[in-house]
Amino acid sequence: MQLENGKIATYRTKIKLSFKVGGIIETLLVEEGERVKAGQFLAHLEKSEIEAMAKQARSAYEKASRDYKRIVSLYQDSVATLEHMQDSETALNVARSSLEIAEKEFKIFKAELDFLLLQELPALERDMRVAGAPWLEGQEIPEIDLE
Repeated sequence: MQLENGKIATYRTKIKLSFKVGGIIETLLVEEGERVKAGQFLAHLEKSEIEAMAKQARSAYEKASRDYKRIVSLYQDSVATLEHMQDSETALNVARSSLEIAEKEFKIFKAELDFLLLQELPALERDMRVAGAPWLEGQEIPEIDLE
């Protein structure tokens, strides 16, 4: 427990942090033993791989869009079945969602809550990180206001 500005900080829950996407760590912005605040930047990923994933998702969306238009036209001419058209529409929706995810800003990672950084699991600069693989370990710091 630690007293700070009229608040008690209790270190309780161990947490492991991971990236939502894989990539190469370009820069770590935090150090072991550091108290991290929600919203603080943690790391930068090399953007070339993330941009490649976005480009791949964009191409998949464009193809799904073309396929859907083609199937709708064939359905209207009674050449394609309703099932084919519905499958194509589902593929288009999945591709659209994948594109939206890929185009989000994943190059910089922020802390979502306050925590004490216990250790890097080894996450050295230029290390490759797999999506979902833990790379930092910390302890959550819930604060209790004494006022």
